Amino acid sequence: MNAYEEVTTDTTGAVAEQVQDQDKALRAFETALKHNPNSVLALNAVASIARSRDDFDKAIEYFQRILNIKQDNGEVWGSMGERIFTLQSGRR
Repeated sequence: MNAYEEVTTDTTGAVAEQVQDQDKALRAFETALKHNPNSVLALNAVASIARSRDDFDKAIEYFQRILNIKQDNGEVWGSMGERIFTLQSGRR
């Protein structure tokens, strides 16, 4: 996948997410990640979709992947901490 195709796939995912088609958005972002596993945009989108579906383990996994790429991402640290707290407190 070239850079143009990656941007197109990310855009497709973002549009699908905006119109509340999370399944299509998830497929688009996962496709982008097959071609660029370090796409912070796609990783964050998959984590956000997982979080909205209460799939906290998957959300944490993807947030961790972002932090492995970019350790100083404060937004991701906050989101991941929130997910861990939710898991540990038994709240969903």
